[in-house]
Amino acid sequence: ILYPSDEVFEEVGATIMRQIREHGSSSVETQWVKKDGTIIDIFFSSTPLDPANISGGITFTAMDITERRRAERELRESEEKFRALFNNANDMITLHGFDRNGLPGQYLEVNDEACRRLNYTRDELLGKNINDVDAAERPEDTSERMRTIIASGHQTFETRQKTKDGPILDMEGSVSWLEGDPGRVIEYSRDITERKRAEESIRTL
Repeated sequence: ILYPSDEVFEEVGATIMRQIREHGSSSVETQWVKKDGTIIDIFFSSTPLDPANISGGITFTAMDITERRRAERELRESEEKFRALFNNANDMITLHGFDRNGLPGQYLEVNDEACRRLNYTRDELLGKNINDVDAAERPEDTSERMRTIIASGHQTFETRQKTKDGPILDMEGSVSWLEGDPGRVIEYSRDITERKRAEESIRTL
């Protein structure tokens, strides 16, 4: 009466007996039906009183894992929603490591727009760090900027970045420092190359 159907009861029973014969005990996840009809998730462990004589009796311990399963499902759903927003964003979004001296680590995550704008595959970008992409004349300029971001927690700025095939993009960036050691920063960048080109055209009229 505890199982949703006879088929589930028979399947769980067969699994328990097979595991006990092979390993001396059994652990199974299944579902039970409460008196009011509510279905709950159960972690079920079974151990014979006498491993040499299963017919002598088996102890069963059942743990209600319904809330844990619900939390896991909600986490998966939230991760899927985040991933969809992350990859469908119109701005470049990158997550990369930095130590507190402003020395860069590798990219930890990049969205589809970052790959498209910089003309790298995701795997190619994840093998690089910000100095490989930043078009600052001196790498120490990037480290200095990062030390400022670490001190303030957040900064917006304009920079230039190199694409894989050569062209330089003017970028408007917004970076936030995420606490931790080693630290991480999340950067939102927007390509403003066309805007810069238009501003320069106006200035030269």
